[in-house]
Amino acid sequence: MKNYSQSTQDLVSDVRNGIEVETTAMANATYMAQTQQEIFNVFGRIKVNILYGEAVTDGSANATTLKFNFTSTTPVIAVANMTAASVGVWTSAVPGTRVVCLGGAVATAALVDAGPGISGAMTPMIIGTVGGIGTIGILTAAASQASGTTKFVIDYVPLSDGAYVTAAH
Repeated sequence: MKNYSQSTQDLVSDVRNGIEVETTAMANATYMAQTQQEIFNVFGRIKVNILYGEAVTDGSANATTLKFNFTSTTPVIAVANMTAASVGVWTSAVPGTRVVCLGGAVATAALVDAGPGISGAMTPMIIGTVGGIGTIGILTAAASQASGTTKFVIDYVPLSDGAYVTAAH
């Protein structure tokens, strides 16, 4: 059995999945409160390979749905849904439970895991424009989360010169 160094494993992951950016653990009561919240800043055109939110601490029992969206400020393009509202609800989420952008057809419902540690795979999506500036955000509905924390993760590949992503939080 091969035992690759951590730096080799990291390099293979970057080549295979793209560059990874994570947000900090964000308070659900603030960021899952049925208002638009920006989670990543996007500069240029990128291919999104993986995009998900993961419970860090236990969430409340409120039945919250979540969708991912993209807004461009340069050029100005109104908010566009990357997913529809999640099929499952983000309720009593325990650490490791994820809500995943499945990609493929725009506005396909986001998927809430059946349990922690297992997620559906994503079909890549291309977002942004050459030289453009925008954000990836979330919008929750049905009920606000009252407790817990969640972090968001994106793995992407730059498709235009100078393209990159930063965490908004």
